[in-house]
Amino acid sequence: MNILILVSSLSFGGAEKQAVIDANLLSNDHNVILGTFGSGPLKEPLNSNVKHILIKKDNYIFTTIRLIKIIKQNNVEIVNASLFASMVISGFASLFIKIPVAWHFHSHEYDIPIIHKYVLKIISKLSNVRKILFVNKELKEYFIKNFGFPE
Repeated sequence: MNILILVSSLSFGGAEKQAVIDANLLSNDHNVILGTFGSGPLKEPLNSNVKHILIKKDNYIFTTIRLIKIIKQNNVEIVNASLFASMVISGFASLFIKIPVAWHFHSHEYDIPIIHKYVLKIISKLSNVRKILFVNKELKEYFIKNFGFPE
């Protein structure tokens, strides 16, 4: 399977570190691309069989177009996105190409601005956003109760 893991950068952070761990583990049995909008020190522990693609992020529309091209060129079969920009851009991409998208929420998503929460709520209803993974039960209940996320 061709998997794209999309995260904001390779700087030190929980979501970023988890993306690197997931990419390394999945690369044992699958073709894995780690897409980021910025590089960083977490690039060093990436397995050599994980392909890293740096995606220019200037605005959501043009970045979505770039992501669609990457998905098509690499025959990506599923996208796993972490953090706000990655989740929004992957959701937008799923409007134009029929690809399943999984979102991986992290605990600091409590802190994002209210407008971002409503944007995620709308995009979470798209048919290709198939899985929304939460790192803890409390975060899941918060988004389901307060923002009407699908269970």
